[in-house]
Amino acid sequence: MSVKQRLSICITLLCGVLVITGCSVLGSTRGGNTKATPPAPVVHVVEVSSAQATAENQLNAGNASASPASTPLASSAPTLYAAGQPLRLGVEHGEFLNVELLSTEHKDVPVDTGTFPEESISGTPTSTPIPEAGTPDSPERGQIPPTTASREASPTAVTTASPSTTPLRGTKWVSDYALAAESTYTWKADIRGIAGKIHTIEGTVKTNDIPTGQTTDLHTLIADGMTVGVGAPIVINFSGAVTEKYRDDVERRLRVIAKDAEGNERDIPGSWAWLPPIGKHARVHYRPKDFWPAHTDIFVDIPLRGVPFSDNTFGADSITLDFTIGRKQIVTANADTHRMIVTRDGETIMNFPASLGAPRSPSYNGTHIVMSKSKNFTMTSQKWGYRTPVNWAVRIHNNGEFIHG
Repeated sequence: MSVKQRLSICITLLCGVLVITGCSVLGSTRGGNTKATPPAPVVHVVEVSSAQATAENQLNAGNASASPASTPLASSAPTLYAAGQPLRLGVEHGEFLNVELLSTEHKDVPVDTGTFPEESISGTPTSTPIPEAGTPDSPERGQIPPTTASREASPTAVTTASPSTTPLRGTKWVSDYALAAESTYTWKADIRGIAGKIHTIEGTVKTNDIPTGQTTDLHTLIADGMTVGVGAPIVINFSGAVTEKYRDDVERRLRVIAKDAEGNERDIPGSWAWLPPIGKHARVHYRPKDFWPAHTDIFVDIPLRGVPFSDNTFGADSITLDFTIGRKQIVTANADTHRMIVTRDGETIMNFPASLGAPRSPSYNGTHIVMSKSKNFTMTSQKWGYRTPVNWAVRIHNNGEFIHG
């Protein structure tokens, strides 16, 4: 055999080995079985009531190209969701670790971390399923859709598969609070995938307008620009009911900021409390733990537009309040000594004798606030049978208690 023939055979054999080796690496695994790629985690926003259709119809009104609820949304569009409902998420091919729901318009509203109910959530996904990055349905690396993002190197993505083709599995999550109307929210979920890898998936939901005729007005007792005493509470009155179910959500949205004369924030402990309603009108008060510091500026943020107050009513407005705490003037009345002492900014300026009521109608103990003042006032009582004009009447209680001359 010639050298040329031997060289040709060797090249042919070498090429044969290369082809076989390539097929072995690309097409098989040990044992001859194909190794499947674990499915990516997918999060669904879940429809829970017929109110969902109402929300979507309202949001899509006037848009001829709007997709019906059963059609997957484009990656740039937020999921449409019914106001007054808690947000519900479901994940398949993974397990929720943490979920956070944030208000886009009111970033100071505390994050809603929700709960993970054990029972199954009934309903149909109405949003585009959102899987982890790096799947055949995800965009190329580095392309981040407008409504999704990831803390990993690979971005998350939005698929175009029909959500109805894949049943909801895995864990469920429900927000603690119902969504406000006319609002946009961002949710962010940390998920452990089937292979144990941690993924972060985000999405956006938008709610419908407030239904006509279903708003409740609100106003504050203190007006903008007023100067009040160190014992003045912040009072918010409502034109209708705020039912027990929704009070926690209303309360957590309210924010009180105190600043000194130099504009530095002051940490003043205090809390909100719901007083018994007057008729059907709800009211909530804020008091500091102690008296307000004198000469303090107070800002109150009340972002309640669209916030549910009951199963069928929503807040009519978002309002703010700015007022000032003036001098520290405190009046102390002692029933044992029958003296009334007035102090101003820590110094005693007056010391009067005081009757403090008759034995049959004694004055109440405790801290009172100035509710109103009158130069001339006529005291009347059907129960005790008197009608008496007095001067310099200062109301300190709605039961008829006054300080007066």
